[in-house]
Parts: sequence; structure tokens; C-alpha cells
Amino acid sequence: MVFIDKLPKFRVSLIQHADVMVNKINRYVGLSFLLIDDFIEFRHSLKNMIEAMGGSNISLAGSCEEAIELYCQHHHDIILLDFNLGDGLNGLQMLEELNFKEVLRKDTIVMLVTGETSMEMVQGAIDVRPDDYLPKPFTKAILKKRLDKAFEKHEELRPVFLALNKKDYLRAISCCDQLIVKQSKYALGCQRIKADCCLRLGKPNSAMAIYDAILAQRELSWALLGRARCKVHNSLYLEAIGDFDRIIESQRFAVEAYDQKAESLLAIGDYENAYNVLQKAISISPNSAHRQRTTADLATRYQHYDAALSSRRKVINLTRHLSHKLPEDYLKLAQLLSIIHGAKHGAQSRRAPVELAKLLKDMQLAFVDNIQMGIAAIIHHGIYDFMANQLKEGEIKIKTAFSKLEDLPDPLKPFLLDEIQFAKKICGEKDSVEQLYQTFYLANTADALSTDTHKANTFNQQGMSKFREKDFKSAYLSFKTAYINDQNNVNISLNLMQVIMKLINQGIFESQYGELLEMCSQTFRLINASDQRASHFKLLYNNIRAHIVSNEMQQRQTNG
Repeated sequence: MVFIDKLPKFRVSLIQHADVMVNKINRYVGLSFLLIDDFIEFRHSLKNMIEAMGGSNISLAGSCEEAIELYCQHHHDIILLDFNLGDGLNGLQMLEELNFKEVLRKDTIVMLVTGETSMEMVQGAIDVRPDDYLPKPFTKAILKKRLDKAFEKHEELRPVFLALNKKDYLRAISCCDQLIVKQSKYALGCQRIKADCCLRLGKPNSAMAIYDAILAQRELSWALLGRARCKVHNSLYLEAIGDFDRIIESQRFAVEAYDQKAESLLAIGDYENAYNVLQKAISISPNSAHRQRTTADLATRYQHYDAALSSRRKVINLTRHLSHKLPEDYLKLAQLLSIIHGAKHGAQSRRAPVELAKLLKDMQLAFVDNIQMGIAAIIHHGIYDFMANQLKEGEIKIKTAFSKLEDLPDPLKPFLLDEIQFAKKICGEKDSVEQLYQTFYLANTADALSTDTHKANTFNQQGMSKFREKDFKSAYLSFKTAYINDQNNVNISLNLMQVIMKLINQGIFESQYGELLEMCSQTFRLINASDQRASHFKLLYNNIRAHIVSNEMQQRQTNG
């Protein structure tokens, strides 16, 4: 049940109400609160504390699903949420969902209120960065002290946060500069925000200059991490790895440094060390879907099937209740179970068909409106029949699925192409399956989707060189080849988008821009919404899409 007190039609800015600022006792009057906890007694106890502090506009929710609906309607000033909320989303997943939907305002104070104190939870909280973490039990005095601290910071940085809400990163930088000149006690935090904005605008060199200036004064792990990210953006992977190692040496639990180091190691083709780094990161903080996905890919590469299976299952569990769960997560687990069954991998092999049958039902329910996922599921049902030695039934299902490909209005998604290729690998000795593979798979991929990281990195370096020389046509060809050979590489995808934007600005249009744009959007679904590259990608995506639509309209008018 949801309890909602009447909320104000507008948010009270204490900057505009000096009388409230003078009397700090009344600073929470007029602000709106969202309290989320699955125990009704604690919700009301927390509500009483807030009311004693002057708050009156209070919404209560017993689940994250209720809370998300409430926040999307009212955009509360302050959120207090529990971590463990029973079935469904937990507190951290709620923040991830709000960030993914791009509705969580930067000026909203978020405080995690929980009795959970495990390292797994604490590190997960660091990943999503709430304003504070308050362990239960606590008194009203402790709550007020922690809220006051977060409140004062938000009030000082309010102009910055309002600019960030609008994704006006240039305005945010200007507001930060004003606070820095004013010698605000949050000036260092403003430098951090400035550098982050530069990365989101695709200006890594400007961001690096900020980080270097900070590091010249003292070595801060977040500045070192930021500088290393700039180096990754510029494909200086070995230099970046050195910075990540320095962070890890001084802070063993810095999971973000582990993730970025692994990404750099993958970029230079050092899969084994990347796998080892990610295993260490997972032992510290296992609740990152992105971390678990990459680990599963590498574990499968080295035939560490138990580890791969554990990571694949974890990804499904972490994303099951999220709106942005990915079809490929379910298909990769289905493929892994098929491989394990075929490999006669002990007890796991004997149990695999039962788990696979259940998974196939789950994936069809989870993606009931996704036509291409439905086709992929039919293909894997056919593979399942082949595994059970029901060859005729399996062949019929695969033929049925392949026949549906001709009627699809959209290009085949990478997850469906991957499933078709997997079917060929498992059932390809059948002449009919091989013929269908040749007809549909190759016909739908002028550049067959493959993974050749070494080739991708070689062409990416060539593209970087040509880009610096402002030879954008040559850079485009190099980046496109690099991307075709490694479509999970976010940095290569971003490089390709940037050079397409450069060519469009020069009035050069290619028919493949639209298709490449949508392929890149699939790649960017694999990263966290908090990643600066996601903002830069969305900026490029919207600009490129607008230019493509405008160009198409002009062509129709010319031809009409």
C-alpha cells in the first residue's frame, strides 16, 4: 500500500527563501520526501522523525516498484530507501533503474538507510553513489546530522545540479567555475564535476588537464582514476593500466579501478590477466551485471564452465526485474547450458537440460513483445531438440524460425545473429541447416559479425592516427572495420560515432550511417548509465539521428 501526503506543486528553493535559511531548524519545511522500506512500522517511525524535523510532504512506499512510480510523478527532494526490500528490486537496483530511465534528478538527495552491512552491499552502494549511507538503527539526531550535511552540499551546488539535470554540461562547468572562484568549500568537488562534464562532452584532454592539476597538488584516487579514463579514451591503454595499478595498490577495494583495468587489458588482447582482474573485482563486489557479463565471456573462453555458469545466472538475477534487461543475457546462458550438456561436464551436464527448458520458458515470458527474441527462442528450442536426439523436431523448429527472418521489418539484432551462428555450430552438419545459414545469416550480414580483437585494435589505432590528421574519410573506414571485428568495444563504438559526426558536419553522408548508429546503440546498452561515455554517446546519437532524418527529408523533397 502507498501512503501519499499532498505534495507541493513546485519545489521550494531555500536560496529564494532567506527566512528558512536563517532558521536551520525549518530547513526541511516545504521539501518533499520519499521513504521506502518494506516494514510498515519502520516506514512510519521514519516518517515521524522527518515530521519532527519539520517535513510534512512525505510519500511512503513498501517496494521499489511503487517508489519508482511515485518518484516519476513527483521528483522528490529527498529519498530515503532501504537496501533489502524482499522480492523484486532492491534499493541499489532502484537507483540503477531511475538512472537508466534518466529521471533521477541530480539535485535529489539520496540516502541509503539499511541494516545491511556486508562488503557486497557497501561496494554496490559505491557503484551507484548515493549521497550517504546510514546503517540501522539510528536516532533522529543522527539522521538530521547526516541529512544536514548532504543538504548543505546540495544547496551550495544547486546551480550545478540544475544544469546537469538539463544535460547542459557547458553551463554546469560555468557554474563550477563560479564556485571555485568564490573559494567554496566544495571547490574540489566542483573540479571533479568539471572533469566529468568534459568527458561527457567528449573532451578527454580538457578533463585530463583538470585531473593533472589536482594530482600535482596531492594524489587523490578519484583524480587518478579519472586521468586513467582519459588515457583509455585516447587508447593509451598501457599508461592507463599503470594508473589503475597505483589505485589498486593503495585501495584494495577500489572495484572501479579493477573494472577499468580489465577493460584496458581486453583492449590490448591480454584476456588471461583481464579474467584474473575481474575475478578479484567480483570477490569484492559481485552485484554488477556488467562485471559479471564480462567475466562470464572470459570464463567461457577458457572453458571454466562452473565460473561462467555462476556469472551468467548472477546477471539474470541482477537484471530480472529491471526494464533494461538484455535478451543476450538469457541467450548466452542458454548457449552455455547447451555447451555444458554437450561437453558431458559431470553433474552440471546432467542438470543442464532441465535448467535450459525452464530458461527457454522464462525468456519467452520476459520478452513477450520482442519479435526477434521470439525467433531466437524458437531456434534454441530446436537446438534443445537436437541435444535430446530429436533431430527431426529440431530441424523443423530451426527451419520455422529461419523462415520468419524474411518478414522482419528491421535489420537482425546482434543477439539474433549470434544465436543463428550458434545454431550453425551445434546443428550445422545437417545440410538443410547449413543451407538456411548460408541463405539467411550471410545475406543479413554483409560484414559477417565476428570477434577479432587484435584486428579491431590494429584498425582502431589506424583510425585514431587518421582522425588526428583530420583525414576523417580514412578514419571512418578504419573505425568501421575495427567495430565490425569487436562490437562489444565501447571505445571503438564511440570513435566510430565521433568520426561519423565529423563527416556529417562536412556534408558527407553514407547509406550505412543509420545501420551503424543502431548497432552502436546496442553496444552502449552493455555499460552503466553512470558511465560518462553513455552521456557522450547519447549526445552524438541524437545529433547524428537528427542529421540523418533531415538529410532524408531533403532527398525526398528533391526527388519529389
